[in-house]
Amino acid sequence: MEAVHEEAVKELLAEQLLKAMEERRLTKKAFAAAIHTSRSQLDRILDPHDEGVTIGTLKRAAAFVGMSVRLELVASDTTTGGDNNTCSRPSGAE
Repeated sequence: MEAVHEEAVKELLAEQLLKAMEERRLTKKAFAAAIHTSRSQLDRILDPHDEGVTIGTLKRAAAFVGMSVRLELVASDTTTGGDNNTCSRPSGAE
């Protein structure tokens, strides 16, 4: 179940980045160069099945298209399998 959720989140992220690239008329090669990464790494970012992407790369990609990445730590209620507490911090906060 967790893997399905992670893949769905990554797919949504990829869709948002592709949309932003289209709006800015950026090729994958130009976008990769702008965020200081390789074209193959950009392909990994855009592939919802690939788990080998660093948070830093995601943050650079998001920042370039005017977005930010927000990570959340969520306490899990092991008795019901649900989430009961959320603690979030903007990506720029240290």
